[in-house]
Amino acid sequence: MAGAPSDQALSLLAAANNHGDLAVKMSSLKQAKDILLSIEPSLAAELFPYLVELHSSPETLVRKSLIDAIEEIGLKALEHSSVFMPVLLALLKDVEPSVARQSIVIGTNFFCSVLEELALQIYSIWLNHVL
Repeated sequence: MAGAPSDQALSLLAAANNHGDLAVKMSSLKQAKDILLSIEPSLAAELFPYLVELHSSPETLVRKSLIDAIEEIGLKALEHSSVFMPVLLALLKDVEPSVARQSIVIGTNFFCSVLEELALQIYSIWLNHVL
C-alpha cells in the first residue's frame, strides 16, 4: 500500500469499519494499529476518532481487538486519553461478558498509567520548586 502512513492507516480503518468479511476487518485493524504505533502520536491522534468507531462493531472479536489496540496506542499517547476512556466506559456495558471484562482490565491499566504520569509531573514540579 503506497502513500503516507496516516493515509494507509485511514484506509485500513475504513476497511475495518466497513468490510463485510471478519478476516479482512481483523487484518485491517491489526495493520492500522501497527501503523498508528509507528507514527508520531500527534499524527496518530488525527485518526483516533476513526479507530474508536469500531466499538459499535457487531463482531465480538473486533471489539476485543479494539480494546487491545486502545491499550497499546493509548499507553504510548497518554495525552489523548480523553478519546479512549469514553470507549472503554461504553464497552463496560457490552452484551458479551468477555468484552466488558477486558474493558475493565485495560481501563484499569490505562487509568493507573495516567495516574503515574500525573504523579511524576506533580513530583517534578515540586522538585523544581524546592531546588
